Amino acid sequence: MLKMGFSGDETLSGTDALIGRESIVTLEFETASGFGRVKIDGDDWRAKIRSTKQASGIKKGQVLIIEGIESNTLIVGLKD
Repeated sequence: MLKMGFSGDETLSGTDALIGRESIVTLEFETASGFGRVKIDGDDWRAKIRSTKQASGIKKGQVLIIEGIESNTLIVGLKD
């Protein structure tokens, strides 16, 4: 029964579909906590930078990559 509808090409939806996408910084990240805000697809999200050492160098308008999601917070990192 499980094999009947499964083609192997599962499309991600919801928050899983955000991982790997680009986001734009809307509020600079705090150096102590690593928290800031980013926008993706018109929605503004709470975000945390993966490495707090990088927080001070991130400016409003910078592009970051979404690496994960924890509850209602995007985990982001620098674009290569």
